[in-house]
Amino acid sequence: AEYIIRLIAPGVVSKDYFELTVFMARFLFLYLFFVGLSAFFMAVLNTRGVFFVPAFAQAVFNIVMSACLVLLSEAYGYYALIVGVLVGGLAQLFFHFPSLISRALLPRITWHMDKDLATLVKRLLPALFGFGVAQLSFFIDTFLASLLAVGSVSYLYYANRIFQLPLGALSVGVANSLLAVLSTEGKHKENITTAFRFVSLLSLPASVGLVLLSEPIVGLLYGRGRFSQEDIHLTAKVLSFYSLGLVFFSLQKALSSVFFSKGDTKSPVLASLVGILAEALLAYTFAFVLKLGVAGLALGTASSSLFALGFLLVRWKERQIDLKAYKKSLVKGGVACLVMSLLLLFLEPSAYELIYAIPLGAFVYWSVLLLLREPLAYLPLSLLKSLVQKGGKP
Repeated sequence: AEYIIRLIAPGVVSKDYFELTVFMARFLFLYLFFVGLSAFFMAVLNTRGVFFVPAFAQAVFNIVMSACLVLLSEAYGYYALIVGVLVGGLAQLFFHFPSLISRALLPRITWHMDKDLATLVKRLLPALFGFGVAQLSFFIDTFLASLLAVGSVSYLYYANRIFQLPLGALSVGVANSLLAVLSTEGKHKENITTAFRFVSLLSLPASVGLVLLSEPIVGLLYGRGRFSQEDIHLTAKVLSFYSLGLVFFSLQKALSSVFFSKGDTKSPVLASLVGILAEALLAYTFAFVLKLGVAGLALGTASSSLFALGFLLVRWKERQIDLKAYKKSLVKGGVACLVMSLLLLFLEPSAYELIYAIPLGAFVYWSVLLLLREPLAYLPLSLLKSLVQKGGKP
């Protein structure tokens, strides 16, 4: 752990701070085991048409970890983060188990070698490399943050955990579902168009909401104990800049699934590399040249997603998407976001007023989409009607 910390955070020079970082890392590395198994179970369930549970599992981790920080940080300080990450990782892992058990999908140890194993490995290695490159994004930010003011690494981590909640629940969930559907069904153009519209209509309000409500959100989750008002302000600033790239990150994930479904694992990997190179350059420029500090690192990350998405769009030869329908949904989503933003700016909710402000903002956004006759806005009503009809049957 000591050598890894020296590699990814060379700016940590304080002896006490370095020893604390190494101590925490030794425990937090256990999370890699939990998240690795979770990713495997997610893939298994996706192949059987189960999408909600794997998509929500990442949200379970973020919710449990945040709850541990809220409940334990005042009494146990930094140890609350260790407990939160490990308990959250276990919760994320075991959240898959009911679905796995009910479908008899829990793995068994066997020495049988499937004939398609070679094909799997051939396609898996580039994909793993692509995901590994994507993880370098946060390492680059951490490396650069360690060279900034003390506390920058913490602000980056806390903001990233909040940002990962909508990113994991929305973009990753939809992307994995799209991959499974495209791999087994026809109507590719219809499915891709629906997925892109769905991702955009969900990520737009999430992005705007995180920007406008970043300070009360951070205050609600972390604003206690030794976490000062200045800490809240700086973490919220980082979160706001991260959130600017949510739509682009989400579309990149969805479009990567289109390439994966066609057996093209090379293009998403190259897109990740383009994004990493752009991030390294932009993050350094924003943070050190333009003097934006740790918030500049988040802005560099958000901006790099646009480069990765642009690369995939250039490589996407088929363009199996109904652009007219997508543009209509995008305009309607923009109008709904504007109305929602005006409401949130008028309310200016405090940390604890988020309890009603967030649901109210979401309701207003959805209502405007209904008024604008956005087809996807009727999905919740159709689902509710279906549940009521099933419940009314003898």
